[in-house]
Amino acid sequence: MTMEQNTMERNTYHNYQQILDFQKPESQLKQRKARKKFKKSLDGCMCCKKRRKKCDESKPICKACDRNGLDCEWPKHVKVKLVKEEDGVDDGKNGENEFVLLAQLLNIQLENENVKSPPSTVESFDFDLPDSLLHEVDQAAESNKILIRDQNYTIPGIELSHEDQLCYNQFIKKFIPSVTALHCEDDSPASPYNILTPFAATHPLVREIFLACGATLLCFNSDEFHQLAHDKYVHSVNLLVQDLQNSPNACEDHLFVSVQILQTLCLRDKNIGLNATKSASHLSAAYEILKKRRIETPGPSILDRLLIEHFVFNYPITIMLCHHNKLASNSVPSPFQFFEEFDKILTVPMINNNSNDPWTNHPLLGMTLKAIELSAKCTWICRLLQHPIPEQDLLLSSDLKFQCYEELKVLNEVKNQDRRKLVNISFAKSILYGCLIITKKICDWDIKLEELQDEVNKMIEEYKFCYSLYEPHEVLISIWCLFVSGSASMTMEQREYLTYGFLNIASKINSSLTLKILKYLKIIWDEDSSDKSHVGFEFLFDTTVLDIVCS
Repeated sequence: MTMEQNTMERNTYHNYQQILDFQKPESQLKQRKARKKFKKSLDGCMCCKKRRKKCDESKPICKACDRNGLDCEWPKHVKVKLVKEEDGVDDGKNGENEFVLLAQLLNIQLENENVKSPPSTVESFDFDLPDSLLHEVDQAAESNKILIRDQNYTIPGIELSHEDQLCYNQFIKKFIPSVTALHCEDDSPASPYNILTPFAATHPLVREIFLACGATLLCFNSDEFHQLAHDKYVHSVNLLVQDLQNSPNACEDHLFVSVQILQTLCLRDKNIGLNATKSASHLSAAYEILKKRRIETPGPSILDRLLIEHFVFNYPITIMLCHHNKLASNSVPSPFQFFEEFDKILTVPMINNNSNDPWTNHPLLGMTLKAIELSAKCTWICRLLQHPIPEQDLLLSSDLKFQCYEELKVLNEVKNQDRRKLVNISFAKSILYGCLIITKKICDWDIKLEELQDEVNKMIEEYKFCYSLYEPHEVLISIWCLFVSGSASMTMEQREYLTYGFLNIASKINSSLTLKILKYLKIIWDEDSSDKSHVGFEFLFDTTVLDIVCS
């Protein structure tokens, strides 16, 4: 680790501790050496501010953003004329959508250039868990340390190097199962394996992204793969930008697949400098592609349905853990807007399929579509919450709370004996309990945390139910749910079981970000124990703290 990285981590930790000690006004940050004064630009664009560059404030696009192909965004108090083609702004393609999409990815490219080498590995964790739980977690973790040597997965017509073969093995063995719903049959035409893997043979970009995913899985347990994972991610983004620039439509299937897989990759590995904020940029790019594809009813193709559901699945955790500036500046689409725009596409049966079976029509989400929609909307309000709480947010939260209760009634009335589908229903119910925790707090700001323990316990009961049907390391539970329930938990028993859940999910999908969230929760749990406070629950609604968690 470089001296610069060490300094950055120390400063971040110091600032974090300052927020953790917000009840101690006497504590102050260490005084720094006075810097030379200069006149700050209050009206400069947000992109220049982020890059710490002087903005010339020319509108609608400043010269620096225009030169670098970046998305030029302005503070709310600055009036900017809307960009139109007749104003002379033309990126050489067919309209504004291509410019927005390209700007998203060029900004990612610029961020990648600032990270010359990958951060250090995730540190070890020492958690007080019962021996029986620790044994199960250790067994799952040990199995993941073994590189796949017994079978090499092939790509028709492509010869892979030894290094790339290791990456591709990991992608097929670990990554694909982690984005496949338990209720989806492996041999189903709508399974992620059958839909996605053929792109590896036909599109070098998609193949490189698959290898980048495999490399990050390898580096989760082995430091020797860190540089490889970092380089492959950066190379993948560069290839994506090149393909986009050369694309006639900028919304082809392989581009849609690429941004969706990269979005998930960013939510998995923080070891190589990825996080939910970068995932949000890929989510925004996917949204621009979705708008351009102009999917018509009576129904989307199997590929479109799979990728849209993939988008929806990642939506809540991306909103919860990305920097709030991404949301405040409209860089990420509002779920209220998104679900209104794509409701018909998400709910209509797929082409050549008139069945009303939600598990057939929703290969990834099954019965969880409505629950995830509600969680995305709740999280959006939570992350942009202002005080005093606006009347509109109170009304929206009250309506969302009502919808949660209605959806729970629907789920409780579903009769099914298929354990895979039972897990899917349980997954949806756990998300709804998380939504109730958030909406009840917003609707009644003075509510006591003790009054929300029923929802926390019900969430945990759903986790236990899923684990009773399958081995814990086989079940994919919601990281969003774990984060919300962890923030609202009060007892040692709750936190032990949530820790067990975090460690299992981190082991299943090789997620460094999951371990980072757990580390954050352990800090606030320790703080709660020391002074009997409940800072974790308050921090769930503190965008400043969550921004630090995301960093």
